[in-house]
Order: sequence, then C-alpha cells, then structure tokens
Amino acid sequence: MTDRVLGSCVICSALPVEVAAVRAHLSGITQSRDSDGVVFEAGFFQTTRGRWHVGLAETGMGNVHAALLTQKAINHFQPTIVLFVGVAGGIKDVAIGDVVIATKVYEYSRGKQTKAAFLPRPEVRTPSFHILQEAQLLARTDAWINGIVPLPASLPKLHLGPVAAGEAVISASFGQLYRHIKKNYGDTLAVEMEGSGFLNAAYISNNDALVIRGISDLLDHKAESDAAGSQEAASKHASAVAFAVLDQISTQFKE
Repeated sequence: MTDRVLGSCVICSALPVEVAAVRAHLSGITQSRDSDGVVFEAGFFQTTRGRWHVGLAETGMGNVHAALLTQKAINHFQPTIVLFVGVAGGIKDVAIGDVVIATKVYEYSRGKQTKAAFLPRPEVRTPSFHILQEAQLLARTDAWINGIVPLPASLPKLHLGPVAAGEAVISASFGQLYRHIKKNYGDTLAVEMEGSGFLNAAYISNNDALVIRGISDLLDHKAESDAAGSQEAASKHASAVAFAVLDQISTQFKE
C-alpha cells in the first residue's frame, strides 16, 4: 500500500443515515466550510494503489437541493469524480437490500397537464460513460460484497438499470405516480428523489458521475421496512458498491 493520493471524489447523499454509511469507509475525517458557510466533511479511502480524497455532502431531499449542494461541493473540493449514494424504493426485478447503479435517470415529473391528461415530456440524465464502464466491470463479480460489514445472511445483488427521480415520496404500488412511472418509464428498477438534479450538476461541471442506490423498500409497507432497519442496511450496501467502484478505478494506476 502507498499513501499517494490517486484523486479527489465527492460523495453526495440526501439523508443522515446514508452519510453515516459512507463515512464509515473513511479515515482522517475533517470538517471544512465554503464561502457561504456550508459545512462539508472529508476523509481518505485507502486502496492497494493509493488513497482517494473523498469529500462528503449531505444534500437533503429533492432534485433541487441535490443540484445546488452538489454544485457547491464540486466548487469546494474540485473533484474528478462525483457519486450519489443513497436509498430508493424498488419498482421491479429487485429485492430489499439489493443495489442499483443507474444507467440513466428519468425525471418523471416533467410534462404538460391538459384538460384530458398529463402528457410526459421526459428529461433523461445519464452517468459518465467511463465510470459506468468501471461499474459494469464491477458487476461481473461479487467482490463488492466484501465491503459490507457484517455480511448479511442473505447476500444482496447488484443491478444496472434505469432509475426514476421526482419530488414525491412514493409509498404504494397502486397510486397515480406509480401508475405513471409504470406506464411511461416501464424499464425503471427503482424510484428516488435526487438523481436527476445530481447528474445535472455534474454535467454542468463536466465531472464523471454515477448514481448508486440501495433498495430500502418495495413501496408497499414502506414504513414497516424502514422501522425494521432497511434504510441502514440499504445505505451500507450502496456505500460498499461506491467504494468498490473507486477501488476498481484505482487499478488503472501503476503500483
């Protein structure tokens, strides 16, 4: 192992439980403030090839907040890579505890309301090609699971696929928004609230970016799942994937 710094990464999360899961992977954590008084934390993630300097930003819920705080974190830390790590509700083909890496993020609330119907005008954000390639390599093995401590009794799966992001908490599989997503964005694996704003900020700043989501509920019985600790577990699993992606990228560097 070496102490050389491989690069700088910012990891954004919406909720304290998500930030805590990310923070557990870092050492030497310090605090800093930008010119507007926004508080950030930063630490180091060690790999065999060197260390990543990782800045942490808690954005709060929603795409607007995610975009604003992501931009502030990028301006403050000047990273080359930005990741969003958090939880999501599963729509299809996933189980609680699984992790989804977004191949694209639908901003599902965009559209025009007429007298007769709501007409979608989709806005689609995509991750950076290069970092998505690294994620695809990672998904071919289960090595990322070793970053979960302790290991769960039932091992989670890693999926790559579309995610939908809007401004509402969807907590039932029979509501209007759920039907809207299923009808117009039928390949969506999970639904969340920050991915579109985050990717838009990364795009404007020309940063490699990726959205990583742990499945904390399957919409129905969301409150019961959360009470059982599913958000904590899903946050840990998503964080394990995030740092496995950084470890994967670090293999590009010579020892």
